[in-house]
Parts: sequence; C-alpha cells; structure tokens
Amino acid sequence: MENNKRPKQASKIIRYMQANGSITQLQALRDLGCLRLASRISELKKDGYEINKRMIKVKNSAGEPCYVAEYSLDVNGSYEPSNCRWATIKEQANNKKTRRTQC
Repeated sequence: MENNKRPKQASKIIRYMQANGSITQLQALRDLGCLRLASRISELKKDGYEINKRMIKVKNSAGEPCYVAEYSLDVNGSYEPSNCRWATIKEQANNKKTRRTQC
C-alpha cells in the first residue's frame, strides 16, 4: 500500500481508525476527502485487515434519526506490524490513569 509518495486513501483510513477508534462516511468525506468509504473498506478487508462494521443512529441535517455504518479495526484480530504502532513514553504516560484518594 505504501508504494506511492502520496498516501493512498486506504492508508489514510487505517491511520484514522488507529488514531480515532472508528470512522463513518461523513468523517471520511470531511476529514479525508474520501467519497467511497465502503469501497476502501472492502479493499482493506481483501488486503487482510480485520474490520468491524456496526450501524449507529445519528440525526440528519433535518434533525431526523437515521442509521450510518461505523467501521473500526478489530482489536482482537491478528497481530501485524501494519495494524500496530509504537507509543512514546510520553504517550504511554498520558494514557495512564492515576488513582487519587480523597480524605
């Protein structure tokens, strides 16, 4: 996937899901300029990525409820360097919860 100098949409989608947990069509269009998210997800699945899909309820521009697909990487899928990233010590420290007791 990383043959070109400019990242492909599929690579951008993977990075987006790794950073944000999931992606919808609206997010793909707004944040990545991707008009055909379902097609890119299909390509990623063919490349071996394990991606989950669930339908979530949102409101459209008229305030009416509707359902859209939300895609996320399967965190229980197989380990591969392509679906993991190393976090710096600072990033790891920021992810740590501290317990504070109140007296």
